[in-house]
Amino acid sequence: MEIPIILKEGKYTESDVLNLKERAEKEKDLIELQLAELFEIKNPEVVLQKNESEKSDSFIKSASAKGLLYGDWIFFPWSKLLVHCVPEKDYKEILTTRNKNIITQEEQEKLKKTTVAFAGLSVGSGIAINLVHMGACDTMKLADFDTLDTSNLNRVKAGIPELGEKKMDILARELFEVNPYLNIEAFKDGVNEENINQFVGGEQKTDIIFEIIDDFKMKVRLRIKAKELKTALIMLTNLGDSILVDVERHDVEGGTEIFNGKIGDVGEQILAGEVSKEDEKKYAIGIVGMENIPERVLSSVMQIGQTLVGRPQLASTVAISSGIGAYFVKKIALEEELPSGRTLINFKNF
Repeated sequence: MEIPIILKEGKYTESDVLNLKERAEKEKDLIELQLAELFEIKNPEVVLQKNESEKSDSFIKSASAKGLLYGDWIFFPWSKLLVHCVPEKDYKEILTTRNKNIITQEEQEKLKKTTVAFAGLSVGSGIAINLVHMGACDTMKLADFDTLDTSNLNRVKAGIPELGEKKMDILARELFEVNPYLNIEAFKDGVNEENINQFVGGEQKTDIIFEIIDDFKMKVRLRIKAKELKTALIMLTNLGDSILVDVERHDVEGGTEIFNGKIGDVGEQILAGEVSKEDEKKYAIGIVGMENIPERVLSSVMQIGQTLVGRPQLASTVAISSGIGAYFVKKIALEEELPSGRTLINFKNF
């Protein structure tokens, strides 16, 4: 996974900038555009006044008088693009200004400090993208070993140029291009027994896990670890024209059972191999609940390995899941009420 090279204001020389310019194939200077936005944000009362243009021009000239030494320089190695933009603090103020006051400044700081981990980057990628546009979660942990196939394009925001690339690399580039200051921990082999402690805990402990994977035993293992380390866990299951939302508040509810009790207390037995494959399948179905699976989805799932190669999902449903996931991060980060439990959102009710 490539990361941006950033020269932060006050910590570089003109020579450093010139070295980056030699590597760049394209340049984009955003200083005047962003300073004009920043002036309006800081002076909303003068925007409609007759002399607004003069004041704005004066603000821009005084702020950019340092030339090459003003602002941050950001080089994106995957596109060979060099961007000159306002310093990080000002950039983030501009990025989040339209959140106000739906999200207060104090709340925005809490959101920034919330660490989210994604096991699975199909639905997970949409949630991560929503969060970065919200100016939330300055640290993200991404876990996925898979590459992008053409069949993924029915729900993953990508295109033909990215086919065959790692889903993680595609997502990381998109996230960095919105917030180049992100701290992304990459788990390129997915979550496994060797790295699960780092994924859930580690130096930067995870606050919220999104579990959106097919590996049944890893689903169990992640929940046991989340319960052990007191971490919230959310699963969003897309079922045709409905979404099954499962929330486990291991962070604040000590008695919460894994899968909200849908398979009983058999987690350790499953991991120890004391449960038959047939019983594993029954538990997997029990997690979702036959009553929640639409007829068309059920008939499609039954055809996997016969006439179908994978579980069907729709972009419209995945997009709504992505919005719900980001909303739940906001609720948990801001300590709003969100208990453990299950909700079925059926679009046919609208």
